[in-house]
Amino acid sequence: MGFIDRPQNVSWRKAVFQVHLWSGVIVALYIAAISISGSILVFETNLLDHRPKLARQDVPHGIDYSKVVNAAQNAFVGEPLASIDMRTNDRRIVAIVLKAGERQRTVYVNSASNEVVGSYVQEQRHGLLLWLEDFHNQLAGGRTGAIVNGAGGGILALLSITGIIIWWPGIRNWQRALGVNWKARWVRINYDLHGAVGFWTLLFVGMWGATGAYFVFPQRVQKVFGLFQQEKLAPISNWQPGHKLLPAGDYVSSARRAAGNDKLAFLYMDVFRPNGQVTAFLSANPAVPLTLLEEVVHMDPATAKVLQVEGTREWSLSERIMLATYSIHFGDFGGVYSKALWVVLGLTPAVLAVTGCLMWWNRFLSKKWRTVFADRNKLQVY
Repeated sequence: MGFIDRPQNVSWRKAVFQVHLWSGVIVALYIAAISISGSILVFETNLLDHRPKLARQDVPHGIDYSKVVNAAQNAFVGEPLASIDMRTNDRRIVAIVLKAGERQRTVYVNSASNEVVGSYVQEQRHGLLLWLEDFHNQLAGGRTGAIVNGAGGGILALLSITGIIIWWPGIRNWQRALGVNWKARWVRINYDLHGAVGFWTLLFVGMWGATGAYFVFPQRVQKVFGLFQQEKLAPISNWQPGHKLLPAGDYVSSARRAAGNDKLAFLYMDVFRPNGQVTAFLSANPAVPLTLLEEVVHMDPATAKVLQVEGTREWSLSERIMLATYSIHFGDFGGVYSKALWVVLGLTPAVLAVTGCLMWWNRFLSKKWRTVFADRNKLQVY
């Protein structure tokens, strides 16, 4: 007799159960909040994209990014360029993001006529969504919140490992533990639901916990698993804020020459700090976020000189896995149906947190609660 036949009688399983129980109780509220916010953010890109719909017309042969940026800045004088977002199938409308003080303004420009066809301030229209993003990524607490969030991801991964050990009911009963007896009392239904949901979503929940920890501590995780043979030096420029920038089209042209003329997916202007840079993300299919066939080009803001090209086509398997963690975590590797699936699956940690707390109540707290009230009633009688 052992763990395979009668796991409940194994002493070390009891220790694992205590780890699972108290870890789950401590982070239950955290897991529920992160689970719900993460499910909402699966559709963040769709919710933030308000590109106007144009009548059917031919796509222009080439987009003059300098002209579309000038059109946006002429409409909102004094607001510098923050980014250009072309992660869309309809490339007739260019999303220009300007830095409006401490806020960001998205301006939509018709690439054929260079006319502004829409604009909005992100913090005014999507304040709650942006707060949710900040909360999900770093608990709305800056670097300290991010560290706590990374630790929480590690605990979630630990709960997945200890959970599958506790779930194992023995060789005779394992099939019964795969489902829920909906005809039983609610206490039993809750127990079955916790076990069945935990089993069927084990890989997903463990993945979200592990990748969440990785996002906060990437270098440490890479060192633990030995994923990179050599560390890549970060590009450095001599840029100082306030110096003259080049037209946006110059950066796009320089990046395309360096990366093989792929289409622009995203241009990020990190020029508001010393030694900043301009980073262009290029892809054959820009509508697919964080594709594994994406080229990243870092440039000097003053000259558009290429500082570094991260050619993902030449990346090793381990590097591709690390890049894929972002797409897998956020579910942005497919279309609407895959995102909808990720929304549903993303809520399972919250379900596990709720059912786990109810199990704790049923097994332990309810008994103590009844004892406290029984003792109080006795004192009132005397």
